[in-house]
Amino acid sequence: MTASPPRLRLDERAVSAGTTVRFALLLVLLLVSGSSMIISVATRLQPSRDLDGFGCELAAGADPLHAGDLATVAVAAAQKAAYQSCVDRYGALPPWWLAAAAPLLLLTAAGLVFALLPLRKARRGRVVPLAAVDRDGGILHSLTELSATAGLSRPPRFVVDPTAATVGAVVFGRTGRATVCLHGGLLAHRTTDPDGFRAVVLHELAHVHNRDVSLTYFTVALWRVFVALALLPELVVTLREFTGRDTTAWASEAPGATRRLLLTVVMVALVHLARSDVLRSREIYADLAAVRWGAAAHTWAVPDPAPPTGRAGRAWASFAGLWRTHPRWDLRRESLTDPAALFAVRALPMLLTGAAAILIDVQSADQLGNYVATGRWARQALASAPAGLVTGVAGIMLWRAVVHATATGRPAPAGVRAGLWLGVGMAAAELVLDDLTGHRWLPERPEVMLLLVLAGVAFGWWVTSCARLWTAVWQRPTVRAAMLLCLAAASLAMSAWFFWWQGEGTALATGWPTNPAATYHFGNALDRAAPTQPLMALQTLSDGPVALPAVAALWGVPLLAWAVRPAPGQATGGALPSLRRLLLAAAGGGVLGWAGFVAVMAGLHGGQPTTGDAWSILTATYFLRTSAALVLAMAAAAAIATASAGRHRLIAAIVAAESAAFVAAAGMFVLASAEGCVRPLSVVVQSCVWRPGPTWSEFRYLLGPVLVAGAGAAFAVAAVAAAIRRVRRPAPRRRTAAGRTGPARFGVPARRVGIGVLCAAAAASTWLGPSAQAEGSPRPEVAPDLPVVSAETRAMQVTAWTMFGGADLLHRLIVVTTGFGTLLQEGNGRVDTEKVRPFCADIAEFARTAAAYLRIPDPSAQDQWQAGITQAEQSGRDCTASVDGEDGKLLAASFAELLTADSTLNSAYTRIVEVAHAGGL
Repeated sequence: MTASPPRLRLDERAVSAGTTVRFALLLVLLLVSGSSMIISVATRLQPSRDLDGFGCELAAGADPLHAGDLATVAVAAAQKAAYQSCVDRYGALPPWWLAAAAPLLLLTAAGLVFALLPLRKARRGRVVPLAAVDRDGGILHSLTELSATAGLSRPPRFVVDPTAATVGAVVFGRTGRATVCLHGGLLAHRTTDPDGFRAVVLHELAHVHNRDVSLTYFTVALWRVFVALALLPELVVTLREFTGRDTTAWASEAPGATRRLLLTVVMVALVHLARSDVLRSREIYADLAAVRWGAAAHTWAVPDPAPPTGRAGRAWASFAGLWRTHPRWDLRRESLTDPAALFAVRALPMLLTGAAAILIDVQSADQLGNYVATGRWARQALASAPAGLVTGVAGIMLWRAVVHATATGRPAPAGVRAGLWLGVGMAAAELVLDDLTGHRWLPERPEVMLLLVLAGVAFGWWVTSCARLWTAVWQRPTVRAAMLLCLAAASLAMSAWFFWWQGEGTALATGWPTNPAATYHFGNALDRAAPTQPLMALQTLSDGPVALPAVAALWGVPLLAWAVRPAPGQATGGALPSLRRLLLAAAGGGVLGWAGFVAVMAGLHGGQPTTGDAWSILTATYFLRTSAALVLAMAAAAAIATASAGRHRLIAAIVAAESAAFVAAAGMFVLASAEGCVRPLSVVVQSCVWRPGPTWSEFRYLLGPVLVAGAGAAFAVAAVAAAIRRVRRPAPRRRTAAGRTGPARFGVPARRVGIGVLCAAAAASTWLGPSAQAEGSPRPEVAPDLPVVSAETRAMQVTAWTMFGGADLLHRLIVVTTGFGTLLQEGNGRVDTEKVRPFCADIAEFARTAAAYLRIPDPSAQDQWQAGITQAEQSGRDCTASVDGEDGKLLAASFAELLTADSTLNSAYTRIVEVAHAGGL
């Protein structure tokens, strides 16, 4: 029996560690969440505040306690301006300067704590200068030599803690001015165990060399400031909300308050776990550096505590280990010979990364959106920050795992499991926040949360697929350039995803069916047309500013790998799927798409529309069926390509699918431009006219969403192919199609020409999309009928209408009426017109304000309210006319009209009181 060959060892420095990005993720999370909590506390401490807009929603006629989020949104959207005015007035945010000052406050305080931490650790009475115990300078000489060995241009400052009996040391301060504190026990063993002394000191100097000190201690400083200035006030205010609340209002406020309390717990756990995980990695990196500089490996032979017995004991030990900042000694010893632990993709970092990314994305968008009218590009820029951080953390971890597996002969990870944990983290964080649930415990459509999980899976799978593809052909000493290229594409895709999720995705989760703005490409009649709902949902896929560039990058960046010149002795395309087969699959899918388009035109032939709704419905049907034909053709091309792509099936599916879209679209464009020339295929145009201009405007609108949907179809096809292969588990073959070494069908120049054409098509696709789509397009507001609610809810609605503006309007009317009447009485029939004119303006202003206010959530009261507003408007007009014409009779008539309006409006208020009493209020 032959022994298995020893595994190769990959240097831990071969690929970027990525720990700096992980620290950056923590710092950004603390800044964004801390600022959000400070603003939240300041907002909730304001007097007479409508907590979470609950009162304004009731005043608008919504039923946030019982009806779904969609019904609430629909009722509020029907009176958008009045509802927003109510929220702005009674749910007023703190001043903008507080929002701007919050992150500056956290940074300034953290900087101060960061500067004071070394002083506290090095204060007199706790440590002494090295010279106090090093009378002959021998220790300093040894430490200076070790500092030179560690590559430090200037030795750090050394102090001694004589009270510490342990054989250890610690470094603190900042990288440029680090201080190494040697424990008394370490100095006592310096002569008896010189190897141990050397290993401990080199380990601490490795932290200085690796620039761990500043990042570690600034994170500690910011965490302490976050706890003091943000977390504790948020916790106190949230706990206060659980007491002294009206039971009726608390039914709506309880979900939000509970989630805010849960958020504080999640933040503590997330930051501590993430920081501990990074520090454990940095400890192993410092161990390896110390050994590389000459430290004896046997000094890591520290006795381990007895392992726990029983399943519960082992589970608790594993859980407790997640919170420690130092790894187990057995893991540290194993890593000295095989640092595989540094290249492993673990579930916990992925889970924490996904949660942190969503917290940053949602909270930063909410903070800016509350004070600034954010457009599409501004929201896209905000989405790019968490996208870049999650790609830098998770993407580098996945790349390191693939490079390590390739170099050591281990099986490369697929990235699906890691992506699953990433997606679970994103979904869990969304449930802790308020942007999906409002006054409910769960979103209206909780199943939509699965999209977050699938997005994480797609990210992990694509990144590892791209890494396997490039490591198969990349022959440079370092893979940094290839890794950055793939991660840039992944970051662009994640940025597009976050933009879509915070817009359409969250709308779907809260119950909104489609993007209302999409209807205005064809007219409002589409709202009532069944075929238009899938079309509008499809259109939202490419609404984001970088959605199409992201899709282009997802297949364009991997495609470039085929253009790399093979190394000597490597057959062309030796480790990659055959480019020729991919192009044939794309051509086959393109032909299928063109045939499907012919079937669509033939099916719609003979049903020429007239105008109006029929035209809108036919147009929507035409676009929807054409889109379906294209997406199905792309899926077919992906299925053909995955049959011979081996482990590169995902990349092959995306490349073949996107290429097939352009092949099919070219044939479709020619046929559509000459529609009237082929009578059986004519849908609208009956005469034979070459019309490329109008056709291009239609295809520009069509292709954008199709390319995005087709990429999703390629992922689905590749997933099915992988599942089938896993179930069937074919017998291993000597050489798969992805690893052929036979003669090349395409030479390098020919391949590069073909790849250049496809990459040019990918670049051109970024300019597709509906040119008519304009930001800020007006949306018509159609008032829905008031929902059927209980008497108790209706009482709450009319009471809220009175509390949040209605009573103020009635009071204004009383003031104007009383003042006007007093003026007329004092004049004894002769009134100064200049004194009357302000009252005329007040009456007109009251009528305008009352008309713009929310409708009363009771039809009878609203009818009387509207009648009173009409009478007040007439009174204001007559009052102004009487002053301009010095007409005393008209002035008296205007006052009579004002009295009538006052009586009518008070009748509306009487009805409100009756409804409130009927509901128990």
